[in-house]
Amino acid sequence: MPEFDATEQVKDQYAVPRNAMDSILVTIWQEALGMDKLGIDDNFFELGGHSLIAVQIMTKFEKKTGKKLPLAILYKYPTIRLLVDSMEEEAGTDKIWKSLVPIKTTGNKMPIYIVHGDGLNVLNFSPLANYVDKEQPIYGLQAYGLNGDETPLDDMSEIARHYINEMLEHNPDGPYAIGGYSFGGYVAVEMRKQLVAMGKEVKLLAMFDTNAETTIYNKDWSVKLPRKLKRQFPKLLFFTKSFFDRPITTIKYQADYIVELGQKIGMIKKPEATGIYVRFNKINEKHLSAFKKYMLEPFDGKIYLFRSNHRLYFVDDPQYLGWGAYARKGVMVYEVPGDHKTMFQLPHAKDLAISLQHALDNC
Repeated sequence: MPEFDATEQVKDQYAVPRNAMDSILVTIWQEALGMDKLGIDDNFFELGGHSLIAVQIMTKFEKKTGKKLPLAILYKYPTIRLLVDSMEEEAGTDKIWKSLVPIKTTGNKMPIYIVHGDGLNVLNFSPLANYVDKEQPIYGLQAYGLNGDETPLDDMSEIARHYINEMLEHNPDGPYAIGGYSFGGYVAVEMRKQLVAMGKEVKLLAMFDTNAETTIYNKDWSVKLPRKLKRQFPKLLFFTKSFFDRPITTIKYQADYIVELGQKIGMIKKPEATGIYVRFNKINEKHLSAFKKYMLEPFDGKIYLFRSNHRLYFVDDPQYLGWGAYARKGVMVYEVPGDHKTMFQLPHAKDLAISLQHALDNC
């Protein structure tokens, strides 16, 4: 469980709401967590809360009260009592919207800084804190612009520079261990490039299921088309095998993909976004633009690749996810349980944390 910078919670007894704001949050939390009874001293994470539930809670809370709160505030204030008490204290400050989010602050080992994926927040990294070494600090980097007041960034070098600035403010000397999940992997590569240019030491660069091959498809059609045609037959074989091995999972994945494709081309109407989802969509559009403009370059370093062992989609290079073409000092592969979306969730997070700790201790 994450290290909290808040006072010790009362766990012995059920604590009733003290005021209207407590009551609003109790109702919202009960609905989101599927509970009939919940006290204001119950811990969000201990109740089974995760990033998707947090999004639901903050969306309903914003709709009900007009107040915007970052998902990551739950790390610092994981109970309703602490969250409500913090609102007046934190109101009007920028610190709750910082990109750098403490996940586990205790320990004297080299901290790791992990960049968010497409979900933009870092709550999905919270289970790691339970299973890494007690001396291992973990920090997350959530997306810039989540407060809705700042213009999201659409250039990979600017995104990386913003995260580096906050990281250097926290840890000016290094050495550094950085990683990225999914989209965050490309940001982490650019962060390493900029840090090395500054003369900083980056001891570990971790990729959490980021596929380097996807950047190929940002190139000109003369390069892209032959590759697309070449991959169709192995792609068909992959999905055929996947269907016979895991029919329900495969059908669900394909159905979701068809719906997403239909929404992109206008055949299926997208549900209207409200609240926090409007900000999410705006940031993801900017990040997609940044991704399309970004070109990976070979570098004189090593990649530590944490690759999910349950692949729901076809990749050209299932062994190294394309990173062998870029990391001149090689790719160290850790195969971890789960798929792309569940590798950070329990029970898979335990194995991921053990592998990550091994990499950090031996880099």
